[in-house]
Amino acid sequence: MSRQSTIRPDGQWYKGNTHAHTHLSDGVLSPADLVERYRALGYDFTAITDHRTYGVHEKLSTTDFLVLPGVELDVRAAGGQGFCHHVVGLGLPGKNRLTHGQRIEYADDVTGADLVALLTRQGNFCIYAHPAWSHVRHEVMDSIDGFTGMEIYNNTCEVNSGCGFSDSWYDRMLWQGRKIWCIASDDTHQHAVDYGGGFIMVKASSLNHAAIINGLQAGSFFASQGPLIEDFFVEAGQVHLLCSPCRSIGFQNDSNPGFAVNDDAGKLTATSYKLSGQEQYVRAVCVDTAGKKAWTQPIWLKES
Repeated sequence: MSRQSTIRPDGQWYKGNTHAHTHLSDGVLSPADLVERYRALGYDFTAITDHRTYGVHEKLSTTDFLVLPGVELDVRAAGGQGFCHHVVGLGLPGKNRLTHGQRIEYADDVTGADLVALLTRQGNFCIYAHPAWSHVRHEVMDSIDGFTGMEIYNNTCEVNSGCGFSDSWYDRMLWQGRKIWCIASDDTHQHAVDYGGGFIMVKASSLNHAAIINGLQAGSFFASQGPLIEDFFVEAGQVHLLCSPCRSIGFQNDSNPGFAVNDDAGKLTATSYKLSGQEQYVRAVCVDTAGKKAWTQPIWLKES
């Protein structure tokens, strides 16, 4: 069996955030101050995704810090489907048709699927935001097509509401054969210390718009609250994970409840797991001694 991995073999790791608000919607900081906050935290990029107002912010990007263009659209969920649907759009290089400061208007009775379709038509990469906080029903998520990523962790939802984790929504998507990526984000509004708690690490050829978006589309990244994943791959019927020191590494798939290795001392940095051959996909979750998680992307082993 050849080596399988979503992480590209070459390039560098870049730390970033895909969901953030400024005073242009319901955040506190200006876009420039938000960028400086993330720069001080050691990030390489952030998206600015104010509600219903598209942000490009090209002048805030430098050679060592990238601002991705984006927006967040929201609508109330109808008929007991949940509280609401929120969708983040990140502009695709050469395809995005939305302009800086453009206000995006739509009817109050549109659906979550409509928001995804709207952003996709305008050349954006779509991420379904915080399904746990939105209390969207799992079967409703099953019916929404077109998004490429889903927030498995949203920091401001955890900080302010205690419901930042959406692991079960993500597994439901994968069990249905949905090939989407998992994302950890801050969704910072700065009304509390809600920044620096959820991030992604993208392995890309360079720090520019095209390379980072390419890494996101290809799954060459992991999501985290803190632990770092060095490599995740399948070879010769075994799945392997290398990471920063953790107390638990667990493997999840669609054919059995999974497998975990634990070390109370928190010194686990690598482990392997023999696959049964029945799995459609496999993914891994590692947890450090502070209880912070990191999530790999799924490696799809068979066509569903």
